[in-house]
Amino acid sequence: MRRDNVLITDFEAVNLLDQGLDILVETRALKEVARHADRLQLEREGVQLLAATRTGTAVTEEGRSAWQTVFPAASRENLSDKDRHGLSQDLVVNLNRVEVLAVLPPTDDAAVLEARERLRITLTWGAGNEARDLVFEVGYLNRASEGVARTAEGSAAVAMWFPATGKLLQIPDHLVVSARNMVPLTR
Repeated sequence: MRRDNVLITDFEAVNLLDQGLDILVETRALKEVARHADRLQLEREGVQLLAATRTGTAVTEEGRSAWQTVFPAASRENLSDKDRHGLSQDLVVNLNRVEVLAVLPPTDDAAVLEARERLRITLTWGAGNEARDLVFEVGYLNRASEGVARTAEGSAAVAMWFPATGKLLQIPDHLVVSARNMVPLTR
C-alpha cells in the first residue's frame, strides 16, 4: 500500500526493482541492435569508407559472421578477405558497445559537430518500401556544451548526434579513431 493506494505487481517487477535503479538507465548509445540490421554504410567527411550487408543467420549469438563487406572491394591488395570482412563484422558488434559519457541537450543544428573526421553511419532494416534507416553522425563537438564530461588532458570531446531527433550523446572517441585507421585501407 502506498499513500492509501493499493499497488499490485508480479515477481518480475519486484525482481527488476530489487536490482537497483541502474538497470533502468541506458548506458549504451544505440537502442537498436546494429547486427540485426540488413545493411550498413559508413562515410567519413562525405567519402564512403565501408558498406556491408547481412547475409543470413550468424553462426554465433554475437552475430559477426553474418556480415560481409561490400566496400572496400575484394580486389584491394592491402586487405585480405578475412580482414576486409572483419571491418564490418567488428563495427556492427562494437556499435552496440558505445558507452554514453554524458547526455547533452538535443539540437537540430548539424554544426554541433566539426566537419573534420566527421562520420555518418546508416543502418538499414528491410528493403524497398519497407526499409527503415537509422542515421547518426559521430564527430568532435564544435563548441563547448553544458554537461560535457571531462576528457583526457588535451583531447577533444566526441559526440554521437541523431539528426532525426536531435539527440546528442557524448561518447568515447573509439569510432573516430577506428575510421581514421580505415582510411588507408580504402584507397
